Amino acid sequence: MEQIRQICKPKKKYSNVVEACNLIRSLRRVLGVSIFNIESTSGNIIISKFTFVGFVFFALWHSLYFYAIYNVYSYDQTILRVLYDTQLKHYGDLVENVATTTYVIYAMWKISFDLSGATKHMQQLVNIDEAINELGDNIDHAKYSAPSFILPLTHVIMCIIRLLSIWISISKRIDFIPYSKIYQILFSDSLGFATIVHYCVYLFIIRDRYRRINKVLRNLQSRGENCFLVRMKNSDNKTIGTQDRALCEIINKCGKIYSMLYKATEIANDKFGLALLLTLSVWLLLIILYLYYFMEATAAGLFHELDRYIKFLIFVLWQILFAIAVMTSSIYICEITVKEAKITAFLAHAMINSRAIYTSVKEEVLKVG
Repeated sequence: MEQIRQICKPKKKYSNVVEACNLIRSLRRVLGVSIFNIESTSGNIIISKFTFVGFVFFALWHSLYFYAIYNVYSYDQTILRVLYDTQLKHYGDLVENVATTTYVIYAMWKISFDLSGATKHMQQLVNIDEAINELGDNIDHAKYSAPSFILPLTHVIMCIIRLLSIWISISKRIDFIPYSKIYQILFSDSLGFATIVHYCVYLFIIRDRYRRINKVLRNLQSRGENCFLVRMKNSDNKTIGTQDRALCEIINKCGKIYSMLYKATEIANDKFGLALLLTLSVWLLLIILYLYYFMEATAAGLFHELDRYIKFLIFVLWQILFAIAVMTSSIYICEITVKEAKITAFLAHAMINSRAIYTSVKEEVLKVG
């Protein structure tokens, strides 16, 4: 009987997207990317609270990073030049170290302080969801709880795979393992991944809300003349559609939600603009640098030493492919979000030109558009 009750027990209800992401709070604190916890009050007001545990782990991981950087510069630690003695010598590593260290200094503030403590963008999403619920489309926030835990787990798995790729590349070639260099690489990759994840998740939620508005507009458009069967006359013998009024109210609500989504998009530009610029610039620089290493080693005939060449490729191609994945994922999610927003304008234009929709409704569409 108890098993039947467990099976029939409804899944947990969340009032907003912030509550649905509670599963990752502890993991974010341990990873050091959350000095502030974003919480929701009973009135769906988003607030941020300082977390001492998050600050301790933030200080721990970043202190280890700067200690690792000190060792890398002091002892000229390298992995690439162990695999292949590039003509750039230590200057190639120097360019990479300066670029990634500059990025890490910016990202440590952006992710752990600015994004983790910011409530404006999350409050905007909560307000949008409340407006959509008033429209009659209830959002099931429970579906966000599992992905919110999977993303940090993916982050950890990515670090493990990266560590294995480095270990395979340098195994049996050096007696002294450059742990500081390995930690530096893992840490900079992790911050780049975390920045893109924050951006993509925010845009993914916005895109889902655009799709909900478009679904409502499509339903209104497909109903056509069936929406206008109930009609009456006023004192001037002019027809007034009682269902026109209801339709105008729905369109007006859609227009308000669209305006809120536009504001959320502007918040995304403000919050992630510089972070994306620096992230894409650093990874583009690394792509160019490592492509040079690849072409130089291939032209020099390193492929004649097959075992050494394969290990070199494992190390170099990971950096290139990871950088490409970071860039393409951010561009792709941005593109599909913009595409969904354009569909809303197309649907509004189609309703204006439709003969099945009366003038009062078209005027409402023009008003909110």
